[in-house]
Amino acid sequence: MLDSINKHDCKYREVVMYKLSDYNTIWKYSDDLYLAFNSLSGSVLTLSPKIYAALITDKWKRISQKTIDSLVKSYILIPQDVESKDVFYFEMLNVRARKDRVGIFVVPSRLCNLACTYCMQNNLFENKSDSVITKDIIDKYYDWIFNKIMLWDSKRLDIIFYGGEPLTTDITVLQYLIDRFDQLPIKPSYKMITNGTKLLEYQQCLTRMDVIQITLDGNVDVHDKRRVTKNHSGTFKIILHNIIEYLKLSEKNKIVIRMNIDKENRATLLRDIKEITSMLPMDQIEIRLSPVDPYLPGMTDAMVHGDIRETARAMVQAHDFLKRQYDMSPYIWRVNCGVSSICQWSFDTDGSIYKCPALTGDPSRAVCNAASDNFAGSFYKTVAHVTTDEECLRCPHLGLCYGGCMRQEEFSGHKSCKKVFFDEYVKPMIEIKYGLTRRS
Repeated sequence: MLDSINKHDCKYREVVMYKLSDYNTIWKYSDDLYLAFNSLSGSVLTLSPKIYAALITDKWKRISQKTIDSLVKSYILIPQDVESKDVFYFEMLNVRARKDRVGIFVVPSRLCNLACTYCMQNNLFENKSDSVITKDIIDKYYDWIFNKIMLWDSKRLDIIFYGGEPLTTDITVLQYLIDRFDQLPIKPSYKMITNGTKLLEYQQCLTRMDVIQITLDGNVDVHDKRRVTKNHSGTFKIILHNIIEYLKLSEKNKIVIRMNIDKENRATLLRDIKEITSMLPMDQIEIRLSPVDPYLPGMTDAMVHGDIRETARAMVQAHDFLKRQYDMSPYIWRVNCGVSSICQWSFDTDGSIYKCPALTGDPSRAVCNAASDNFAGSFYKTVAHVTTDEECLRCPHLGLCYGGCMRQEEFSGHKSCKKVFFDEYVKPMIEIKYGLTRRS
């Protein structure tokens, strides 16, 4: 929500002393307007020049208590005797303890019919045993979820089908999984992450999906260099055909198109989006842009992006077009990590349960099993994880990345820091999201 704080809030009064949080990004948008974004709370506030001047000069007596309350609630201001990292640790405790909304990634099949150049699911493909889920394992997962949501008094359950490629699962088994989970005390919402090559073969299952996400990484020339079959054939035309035909089945059908951006496709991103959107019914389409992450062993952001600021600029330009042309409010990219939360889990095909979908398929990283209520020691270590890196703890973007992905750090041998990306990305994306006219 974009809240306004204006000059009428300014008046002299005695107040408790505060200071600006380390997790703010504050910038001048125009002569009479400043914008403030706090990455930890996600709040965006507009500030008048008088309020901005009072903030940066520590003249708190010139700000009304109503305004102070709004700034403190948004974590723009914190008490003088509190460190910003203590507020971060407090919020991480809230995340860790949250049980009202449970999110579960389900890998119904480890198999995949593609060989994408930047695939992060190496664990799944290295171990071919138990490659497809069975009804017996589904029943065990049902019991595990039932017991947990009753214990936790959860109110919402989100099921995300993941892979591998979920649509390499036998259709009767996949339908059984959906029907079985529909019997839970909380009716789940379902999301399918699929490559789209088998979309039309699974229509019966897909009618239960609330969200279907399919990746197109550019036009046919760009996409077909990155997302290819095992024999290196391109997939753009069949995926686009399937999307169009699927959307024709019902006006209620929706597709989220994900585009993974790096130095190989960012230069033509805007052109490609214009080309793709011209071929699709855009009232049924949402487009999400994400920078490619260095999940392959030895890879780094520098190798994937060169100057990752250029990736950020390309994404901003594309979102600006989508907002202007289709009034599409942008999804602001962040590092989505639930390993420290009790409410996020990932189910493998064999009954093994993980905290992170990127670890799924590595038996040594499983934290429990569907047939047991006992947690491995790795569970407690994972849930207790929080960054202690002092540079991260002072970074204004900490609420967007939480100090980086542990899995990426394992692969590359060092932290995958996105600070320069967010430096280039956050301000214009906030302006686009809230429909503010871009400055020249």
